[in-house]
Amino acid sequence: MSETATWQPSGVHPNLLKRAAIMAEIRRFFADRGVLEVETPCMSQATVTDIHLFPFETRFVGPGHSQGINLYLMTSPEYHMKRLLAAGCGPVFQLCRKFP
Repeated sequence: MSETATWQPSGVHPNLLKRAAIMAEIRRFFADRGVLEVETPCMSQATVTDIHLFPFETRFVGPGHSQGINLYLMTSPEYHMKRLLAAGCGPVFQLCRKFP
């Protein structure tokens, strides 16, 4: 493969259009039913207790954490979604990535 070909995206345009239409339809479905779309954190200081999952761990060094702090990519949004429900947010949904 030549160096000039590496800039091209891996997604095929028709597939990207189909995916966008599917995502829009899912959002419309929930919006029509009064379900709130939310976005929960994708990283956390705590990880899951499931022994079959091995979350990705990284170290953040920055404002407020000059010595660094360990963070984990979330394997599921379940914990944060349940916190929103318990806080009285009503019906919620999200379309997100997970990192098992």
